Order: sequence, then structure tokens, then C-alpha cells
Amino acid sequence: MSLFKKLFPNIKQKNNSSIIVDNGKNNRLILFDADGKETASQYLTNLEVYFYGNNNSIKLYNSLRFDRLTKIVCSENNQVFIDKSDYIIGLIIPYCMSPYSKLIIGKSFSCGTTQFRLHQEPYLEIRIGNDCMFSENVYIKPSDGHTIIDSLSKNVINYPNNIEIGDHCWIGRNVSILKGSKIPMNSVVGIGSIYTKKSNPTQGGGGAIFAGIPAKVVKDGINWSRAHTWDYNPNAFIENMNKELNKNTL
Repeated sequence: MSLFKKLFPNIKQKNNSSIIVDNGKNNRLILFDADGKETASQYLTNLEVYFYGNNNSIKLYNSLRFDRLTKIVCSENNQVFIDKSDYIIGLIIPYCMSPYSKLIIGKSFSCGTTQFRLHQEPYLEIRIGNDCMFSENVYIKPSDGHTIIDSLSKNVINYPNNIEIGDHCWIGRNVSILKGSKIPMNSVVGIGSIYTKKSNPTQGGGGAIFAGIPAKVVKDGINWSRAHTWDYNPNAFIENMNKELNKNTL
């Protein structure tokens, strides 16, 4: 018998459902088909959902492919939305989401082992735009988890701050993205970087390469493609970007 079954012997999983526990009220797992219409199904392979409070909403597309066991654990008034994608998703939410927290992910998202840490403090939020590509061991957390106090005023100096990642961003391996981060569209964050609020560009909205600890702009005026350099076709890239732009602005 598994440890879970020993701890919760009276809880039974619904047949053909990803909902393992629902101990609250007004909780919903909603799956959409390719046309954006709600389906009757509540099951996705490699997904387990735990509702320990009330008024939680998880909205996903039934075509999403989680390549490892993914657990979404909700407390109170949590929102999770992942738009449609043809890519593999290795998403991890390692702890129960804190009350009123949100994770919103746009279209065509892909990631390796990416941790979204929305716990310990309420009202945390992570928003990710369309066509973003995350590598392995990416860590995203909009809070520090513990309190830092100014020694003179005794005031808190490290309150949580939401994270926003723009459309078409490439996040490299072993990158950490911390509270208050706002990564502009078409950008790249290099391997091993730590992106913080201080990394945010003060002007311009174009793509840039960020690298270092803390991450800083090392080259601006760039864009990037999922194609490998050997296969890159400028005409195809421009055509695809125009299609994505038109699709996302309809």
C-alpha cells in the first residue's frame, strides 16, 4: 500500500479522472478540446489534482502532454490555466499553492523540469506569454519565503512581487527567475543566470540576451528560433512569426 493510501484510506479517486482529492466546494478541473470547447472528460495522462480547499479552477487543453507525473495541489481560490501546446511539458508545482495564487501560461509552451513555486505567501502570480521555451532545471518563485527586515525601521523589505514573462522567450538551463521579474518578449536568458527585478530593462520592449548573476543585458535587438542553426531558414522564420502574431491578436 502506498504512503498516500495509508494517510488517506477513505479517499477514492474518481473513475477516469485526474482529480485524486476534492475536500472542498466549487472546485473545477476543466479540459478544452482543440476548438476551445469544454469537454466532459476530467482526465489527462500524468496529471494528478488535489483540492484541499474551495473555489479552485484548473483549465487545461486535453491535448497537453506531460512527460512526467505532474501534481497540482490547490488550497483556496487558486487559478491555473495552460493554453494549447503541441510540445512536451515537464511542469512541477512542488508544494500546495497558497491562497489566491495564479499560474497562467500561454499557447505553444514547452519546458523541461521547470519548478513553479507558488507557496508560503498568498496572492502570488506567475504569467507566461505565448510560444515560450524553457530548458531543464528552471526555477521560478515570486517570493523569498522568509522575511528580511530593515534593522533601523524594522519594516519588511522583501515583500512578494509577481513575475511576468513575455511572448516568445527562451529560458536556458539552470536559470532562476525571482520576484518582480519582467522579461521582455523575444528574449533569451542564458544558462545558469539569476534573473531578478534589477534585471528588468528600463526602456524598450525588444528582445535581448540576459546573462549573469544577477542577469544583465549582454546583447539587445535580437530574436530567436526553435530551429537549430543548421536548419534555420530566415524566410520560414519570418512567415512563422507573422502567423503567430496574427493568431495571437485575433
